[in-house]
Amino acid sequence: MRVLVVDDLAYNRRSLKGVFQSAGYQVATAEDGESALRLIRTDHPDVVLTDILMPNLDGFQLCRAIKTDPNLAAIAVVFYTGSYTDPKDREFGMSLGAAAYLVKPLEPREILAEVSRAIGQPEPALQPRKHQGETFSTAYADRLASKLQDKVAELQKTYLALDESYTGTVAALALAVAAREGLSALEAERPARLAQLFCERAAPELASDPNVFRGFLLHDVGKLTLPDALLTKLGTLTPEEKAQIQRTPAVAADILRNVPGLGRALDIVRYSHEHWDGSGYPEGLKGEAIPLAARIFAIANSFEAMTTGRPYRAKISVDWAVAEIRARTGTQFDPGLTEEFCAMVTAMRER
Repeated sequence: MRVLVVDDLAYNRRSLKGVFQSAGYQVATAEDGESALRLIRTDHPDVVLTDILMPNLDGFQLCRAIKTDPNLAAIAVVFYTGSYTDPKDREFGMSLGAAAYLVKPLEPREILAEVSRAIGQPEPALQPRKHQGETFSTAYADRLASKLQDKVAELQKTYLALDESYTGTVAALALAVAAREGLSALEAERPARLAQLFCERAAPELASDPNVFRGFLLHDVGKLTLPDALLTKLGTLTPEEKAQIQRTPAVAADILRNVPGLGRALDIVRYSHEHWDGSGYPEGLKGEAIPLAARIFAIANSFEAMTTGRPYRAKISVDWAVAEIRARTGTQFDPGLTEEFCAMVTAMRER
């Protein structure tokens, strides 16, 4: 039995590929509907398991393309979505000719059972996963990312039900990160509050957008995908551990984009670890290619980290932190922002 897994998130594709391989299926993957359709026309899989919210060609469009092509119509299409969960969405998907409409999250055995039922095949037994060229840390990070995605689904439901509790729910996610790092609620919010104060001075048009402050709160939510031992590690990171940490902003931003209305918050989550000279992560953006809100937060967050301290780094004085910020001007930080920030925190201390 041949399965094509279609999802725009890499860790979802890897996770689902592992599930089906463990059950003896032959598995191919595609990152969007267009590339999936090209594979389907050449390889003719037995089953297409597809997400719905994807770029280029979404899951609904992909299913319609399959079912209206006489050469492909016999292929079973199964939707697996965490975004389109309304009963009317399911009704529409099934009307396109889908064999099943599954809502995330499901455990591996549940996925296999539902897919087997949809295509009229006996449910296969899961076998121990063989080594597929992926490291333990990658597989483990995928599982943690999946759990974070579940939490984000809860956030999405809360947002749709009660918009005024949105920022509070965002703050709760930020507090979850802080608790794992051994920080108090006050310490957790201080970088966001400081960044907001600076934003009001440096970019008032951004400060008026509530999603900017939400992004400040959510900036490190990707750390929820890291194991505790790595999050608080005192020694030097291995190259693999460093790479794992550098993936977290992109992973978090990709997950959070499924939450309606976050807007600029996603830029802060994804890009606040980029450096002015292009040496940051996850994309190595340089200069003004880095969104302004992310550049503002990068300075405030570094200052707070230095003056508050972390389990793996002792705190330093305000004067020393200001000197460090200035020393990193033009390399880590936007040279057009650092002097104004240093003037602000120096004046705050003197009050």
